[in-house]
Amino acid sequence: MPRSARLDAPGVLHHIMVRGIERRIIFRDGTDREEFLGRLAKLVPETQTTCYAWVLMPNHAHVLLRTGRAPLPTRMPRLLTGSAVHRACPLDSSGRLRHLHCAWRELAMSVRRMVGRLLLAGIAVAAVSIGPLSAQSQAAAPPTATQDRHDVYFQEQIDRFVQQDRTDPPPKDAIEMVGSSIFRLWTTATRQLAPLPVYNRAFGGSRTWEVNHYLDQIVVPYRPKIILYYCGSNDVNAGEEAGPIFDRIKEFVTRVGAALPATRIYFVSINLSPDKRARWDVVNKVNASVKAYTGNAKNLEYIDVNSVLVDDKGEPRLEMFMPDGLHLTPRAYEGYTRIIKAVLLRAWNQS
Repeated sequence: MPRSARLDAPGVLHHIMVRGIERRIIFRDGTDREEFLGRLAKLVPETQTTCYAWVLMPNHAHVLLRTGRAPLPTRMPRLLTGSAVHRACPLDSSGRLRHLHCAWRELAMSVRRMVGRLLLAGIAVAAVSIGPLSAQSQAAAPPTATQDRHDVYFQEQIDRFVQQDRTDPPPKDAIEMVGSSIFRLWTTATRQLAPLPVYNRAFGGSRTWEVNHYLDQIVVPYRPKIILYYCGSNDVNAGEEAGPIFDRIKEFVTRVGAALPATRIYFVSINLSPDKRARWDVVNKVNASVKAYTGNAKNLEYIDVNSVLVDDKGEPRLEMFMPDGLHLTPRAYEGYTRIIKAVLLRAWNQS
């Protein structure tokens, strides 16, 4: 029997269930949960959607949304194709939508009853939130804010770094990777960049203002000899223009120069990824601005990796990207290694 058409109009209430195939784990830890909620938090203001509640469990999740201006199916791929969720839930078999035509109070009671039954049964619930999440309200824990009123997330991940480093600190005078999930998900970097002494302090789906916010906690105390920096792509996805993104990168360079005058920064070009194809002009402007700025900033160098990701005709090499069109495959990281390692080896041997 053919499936009836899904009702999807502004104002319709959706109960989205995301389930790992064969009961695979979706959320392994707080990082996976924060990444999922970070994507949700970005989609909400973009689509003028309201999120009333979410429940994240190890192998499935429930999200309650009221449709905004954008059709729900066009936004589901970006919500469901991040790292652990994508590995456990290939998009073609994971998203199941159910319409709930009921009042919010009844809906909230249903969620509370569901969570209560799970807890009584001894089933772990990773995270729960009940309450409206709209363009004025973000999905993660209450954020702090920068002076220019950008919300700052990922404190939980920074706290884990700090706690870890009390017992197992990274080496001094080494190479620190810092930035967003493009680096955070490069889990083989330490091995691929060996024998260079590399450690990774990239976090979440960070934006440039968040890297600047946590600079004094996760960069300056380690006193790295070299900083390998990748950030800015999430700024582009958040609708930021090239000028402000570049200004925040300059702020990072200036502050590092003041606190660590002997440290060199290697900026890895923002990826020309399929997910931001409509904003490649912004990506190119930021990259060009940083490259030009190396002539003025004595502690900054530029590394272009887009030759790995884009072909001779200027088209993205799709085999280098995960299905979300943003994150990278192991093959892409092999290309990263060839370019970045050669630059870092020369810098290390000259230092």
